[in-house]
Amino acid sequence: MQRYALLLLCFWARNSQLPIEATVGSGANKAEFTTLCKIARLGNKVPALEPAPSTAAQDYDELMQLNMTLSPETWRKIFWDPQTAGKTLQSMPKDKGYEGSWEGKWSKWAEAEQATKDNQALKTKLTQMGFNKLTPYQKSFTKTTINKLARDAESLKATIDNNTEALKSPTPAAAAKALNDAIFGDNSAEVVTFTPAKAFSANPTGTRESRCSGNVATHNAHSVSAVLLCICAGESTQDPAGVCSGGTTYANKWNNGDGLTGTSAWNDVFNSCPHTPAAQLTAASLRSLISEILSQVKFIGTAGYIGTFVAGDCKGSNTQGVCVKYTDHTPTAPKDLKTLPWIRKLDNLANQLEAREQAAAAITAALAAITKLNAEAFNTASDATHLKEQTAVTVADTTSNQKPSADAQNKCNKFNSNETDCTANGCDYDKTKKECKPKAEAESPAATTGEQAGKKCSDYGNQQECEKANDGIPAGQPRKCGWIGEDKSGGDKGFKCRDSSLLVYNKLYLSMAAAFSALLFYFPHTSLKNMLKFDIF
Repeated sequence: MQRYALLLLCFWARNSQLPIEATVGSGANKAEFTTLCKIARLGNKVPALEPAPSTAAQDYDELMQLNMTLSPETWRKIFWDPQTAGKTLQSMPKDKGYEGSWEGKWSKWAEAEQATKDNQALKTKLTQMGFNKLTPYQKSFTKTTINKLARDAESLKATIDNNTEALKSPTPAAAAKALNDAIFGDNSAEVVTFTPAKAFSANPTGTRESRCSGNVATHNAHSVSAVLLCICAGESTQDPAGVCSGGTTYANKWNNGDGLTGTSAWNDVFNSCPHTPAAQLTAASLRSLISEILSQVKFIGTAGYIGTFVAGDCKGSNTQGVCVKYTDHTPTAPKDLKTLPWIRKLDNLANQLEAREQAAAAITAALAAITKLNAEAFNTASDATHLKEQTAVTVADTTSNQKPSADAQNKCNKFNSNETDCTANGCDYDKTKKECKPKAEAESPAATTGEQAGKKCSDYGNQQECEKANDGIPAGQPRKCGWIGEDKSGGDKGFKCRDSSLLVYNKLYLSMAAAFSALLFYFPHTSLKNMLKFDIF
């Protein structure tokens, strides 16, 4: 029978989560006390936040100035104020017909153009990096590269601008007030005095359990200091010695009948809190403390508790409980404890810190990327020095380095070993090799005789005759005639035998088209209308 009764007792104790201890012992609440003290120690001081990076992108400004120095004069001159010598226009003129998309960028462009005149350091750097030694062709190469780098830098600068506002909040002073609000229920200043009426939602003049027990949404202990007092402050009639500090008996008590007044009881508890080393306040450190205290809320029976509970209520006695009780936070229907006012305030501050830290990280990364782009841009001068301008190949009849035509070679070959016949037929005789060779003047395609001599390409009426006109022209040399389709210049249509110079004209057309595309790439902000207006061509 006794064995059965013992089993029933164990089953009841397990399911009600009743502590094994029959009374509240010394140090019973030390874990919760230590965590809450870490938070309380953050109060009444201005915290050190992560340093905010500078948003002054000097490398960006310098890159924009470099880009401007390589722009055409017709583009640059539109930024200068015709009424004030040496000064640029800070806003886009409305009467010039400029594109509307320029307006938001005008001030940056004007600032960059002004700096090209006033910034002596930029001029010195341009000389040091070799920009003053570049040929026009080499400058066009650097302009293409630098223009792309400048556009990449503009995108990164937008990242900096978009995150600058988030970097401003919270300030250290604002963070101090937010911490005091969570710890003392008072956000009026960076340093405040503990006041029971602010630490608790209602002035704690009634019984202890009425201030330390209640529903999550309306709980009276709505600050960190209130929770600490509920789980640590000694009760005048039954004082569990050292429930938080492990042996220390507080001189100032919480009288269950008369309530809590003044600062004495709080001072006793706070002064026994362990000191923590100074450290930066970050979103991660604050969330770690929130997670730590939430993990220490335990279910006992049908309620949630911070601190030690034996029986009855959180009266502050060693036979009942020194605790905070959340009556509607049950194992079967748990509440979101982040809605508790003091935890919600800490969590809100952590969110603000996270946004600030993310903005700082984004700005720092953007600044580093701009610095890299700046270095790459200024190094383009040295990269361009090896470039040589390509000259156009002129189509012309030449005789140098050409092999004899096949017809001329075959004609002379018949007289090998016969000097008399060789020279009589207009060939040169090599006595050493005993070979008959065409004369030098016979080596030119223009000197051929027979049907092709004196004919124009247009004289050939079919493709076979047209292509035969090129006989004797070595591989790799320009063709004389070509069977070419419709004349793009507006002449006769259809396929005809045409002078091969038309091929060169077509290539020239493609080259001009490529050059025009390059200009559009160099000046992405300029429409065709404005290019023509500013004489860019």
